[in-house]
Amino acid sequence: MPGAREAGGVKLIDLVSTLILVIGCVDDLRSRKIHNSLLLGLLVFAFIFIVAIRGLLGLENGLMSAGLALALTFPLVYFRALGGGDMKLFTVFAITSDPSSVIRVFLFSIVAGAMIGLVRAAISGQLMTVLKSTALVAMDRSIKPSGEFNIPFSVALLLGWFAHCTTGTVAWAGFL
Repeated sequence: MPGAREAGGVKLIDLVSTLILVIGCVDDLRSRKIHNSLLLGLLVFAFIFIVAIRGLLGLENGLMSAGLALALTFPLVYFRALGGGDMKLFTVFAITSDPSSVIRVFLFSIVAGAMIGLVRAAISGQLMTVLKSTALVAMDRSIKPSGEFNIPFSVALLLGWFAHCTTGTVAWAGFL
């Protein structure tokens, strides 16, 4: 029988993690930006939730996960491959996760983002142009990406989270 913190086998922490990503994704899709005020509200919610569910041990683990999320995404923001809002959304999400899940979600998200971008470029007939311009941007940081085929990375984060969940290793497995 599911515990008090489970609903049909789904852990409350996983639902909250999903909610954080869905809210960020909706904001990103609607405005092509993840607003700082929304991120601040999600951050406060994540902190309160994790302390209420896990206590100080959960907060410590969440802060380690958030630091890892920042470390993984900062180079991508620095090289303009990722927006600052996406980095902040991933960091807020990480507070409700554990370090191994953060790594897995990040890797799944990179793959999902690349696939979405390549499919969009191929459908529009611009695949070779995108590949060439990506190579130029990677070689010379002074060149600014055109943004024509940028995808909202929040979508890739959400897909990465779903891929992580469906591969059998969900955040905090066995910890609840």
